Amino acid sequence: MRRGIASKMLQTIKDFPHGPGIMRNLSLMPSYFPETAYVFLQIRDPQISDYEEHRVRRQALLEIACGAAKNKWPHLMTIVGIAMDAPKFARVNSEDFILMDCTNWTPEIGAHYEVANHDLRCFGNSSLKQHEFRVTEFPFSPAQ
Repeated sequence: MRRGIASKMLQTIKDFPHGPGIMRNLSLMPSYFPETAYVFLQIRDPQISDYEEHRVRRQALLEIACGAAKNKWPHLMTIVGIAMDAPKFARVNSEDFILMDCTNWTPEIGAHYEVANHDLRCFGNSSLKQHEFRVTEFPFSPAQ
């Protein structure tokens, strides 16, 4: 499963869109454990002036994205969030992580993330795509 998640993360990095201005790419990847998922966030901001402030905003966006994932998929009890600058465009990179324990999720917590996500529309816009993939225990090699 780890190999499958890593493969999907690498593909998401390769597929990060080109375009002017601030861009983001947000993905949700399942875990072997049905109540766990991974949120993978990449951001491109070509006009970063204060990198520490950028990291604070990226961390806040990651938290909102994880909360939005829980609201959209209520069965999730653990969400692992990973955020980074889009590697295709970053000379230097850093990562942010969050482990969101949703076992004590209340309507108030859900409402907080609903409001915080209103303008961001994490996992709620028309460009949302679902992909299914299968991971096998051993990778296949092409016949020679």
